[in-house]
Amino acid sequence: MGWTFPNPPSREQLSARFLAVIKLAGYTHPGVAEKIRDEWLDKLIAKGVPEFIKMMEDYERSGGDPD
Repeated sequence: MGWTFPNPPSREQLSARFLAVIKLAGYTHPGVAEKIRDEWLDKLIAKGVPEFIKMMEDYERSGGDPD
């Protein structure tokens, strides 16, 4: 799932994708992924949407472990 700029995805789209990435990384206990998303979403978006999307793509490509 990729996006082209200058039309970045909405906050809602980023939120849904980030939640899926968090779960892919293994945080599947009820409510945990949502708490992580709620704490980190705005902080990561503030660092830059393209960088945030790249980070999520790295997780997605590697099955949840980009290293």
